[in-house]
Amino acid sequence: GILTGITTAFCGPIAFIGIAVPHIARLIFNHSRHLVVLQGTILVGISISLACDIIAKLPATTGVLPLNAVTSLFGAPTVIWLLIREKSN
Repeated sequence: GILTGITTAFCGPIAFIGIAVPHIARLIFNHSRHLVVLQGTILVGISISLACDIIAKLPATTGVLPLNAVTSLFGAPTVIWLLIREKSN
């Protein structure tokens, strides 16, 4: 929790990535060992960050979207889904 908080504090524009990716990695890898989840989080975080950056720079357009807008479109529904799922359990 502390590492996620520190990362999110220093990387404010991509805060949803730091919040959502560890949960997504735990769901994808379905493992309880922290070493596996940590490495999975790195891989999933890199993949999602790269996808958001590609979407933000869309090669066919002349402008560039702010990266935090694209990550918010991805991260907000993920965090809301996690909250609803946790509330129902």
